[in-house]
Amino acid sequence: MSGHCCGCEDRVREALAVGELDEELAEHVASCPLCCEVVLVVSALRQMVDDGADPLPDPSAIWMRAELARRADAARRALLPVVVVQRVAASLAALAAVVAAVLWRSRLGAWLAGLELPPLPRLPEASALTHPSAIALVAAGVLVTLAVLELTASSAEG
Repeated sequence: MSGHCCGCEDRVREALAVGELDEELAEHVASCPLCCEVVLVVSALRQMVDDGADPLPDPSAIWMRAELARRADAARRALLPVVVVQRVAASLAALAAVVAAVLWRSRLGAWLAGLELPPLPRLPEASALTHPSAIALVAAGVLVTLAVLELTASSAEG
């Protein structure tokens, strides 16, 4: 529909509601695009009713649903920076835990030995990056990071 107003629009709707257009209004409708659209819409709605179509929903309910969807979208957009910061913080925390475990594995071993557990077999010395326990710790850190990211993503969606 055009954004213009026509002074005859109400008269055209009233005439269509009670019956047919008189000759003067019919001539106006032929020359006015807005009133022509009114006739088309009223005719289509009347045809829907005659065909037994379900009645149209209440416009206020449609408006309310659209408003709720708009607000939910605005809230989701407003929370996006918070969700991103949460994901980054969780990833950094998991990475820090993995790095701390790799760097302090000897201290952790000594602490665990102080718990009177059976001694761990002594592995040959290897670099910190190729040591099996370091690789296992890094893999565990990656898995924890992925799990935290998945949890924050699911909490942000729901």
